[in-house]
Amino acid sequence: LVKTSPPTHGDGLRAAIAARHGLDPGNVLIGGGSSSLMFLALPKLIARGDAVALLDPMYGEYRHLAEHVLGARIVPCELQEAAGFRPDPRAIAATATAAGSKLLILTNPNSPTGQCLDLAGLRTLLAGLPHDCRVWIDETYIDFVLDVPTAEPLVREDPRVIVAKSMSKFFALSG
Repeated sequence: LVKTSPPTHGDGLRAAIAARHGLDPGNVLIGGGSSSLMFLALPKLIARGDAVALLDPMYGEYRHLAEHVLGARIVPCELQEAAGFRPDPRAIAATATAAGSKLLILTNPNSPTGQCLDLAGLRTLLAGLPHDCRVWIDETYIDFVLDVPTAEPLVREDPRVIVAKSMSKFFALSG
């Protein structure tokens, strides 16, 4: 194995990940971490001037990439301190819909608040969004939270859903 190069597209890894999570290998994109995937995928999902809904507060790299690199119009979905920063799926969907958002990005659990939406909350959120609004769910920290299932089953149910995972935090496998 030392004499050969690794596979260019990681087909074996994609197939193993897909089998482990019950997905089609065509639904799995691998990269050098979730930041790499953000920079690969988001330019394909949004264009300059598109409305992009983001939770606020939330991990700032998404806002930077969408607003300053890709030129999107940011639609903040404010998480209320009085409510413990818990995401309200109906309020988020209403804000994103009213602004004509093409993409909704959320981290689940949210970084920095640690608050989560369960599958029922995510389904409520999806039901409230227009059919042309994609939803990027970053689950970088989901393995640290008990009793909150992954959104991966939603990928099979709804073509708008994209789930980003990282192996750099929980598994300590950066890149």
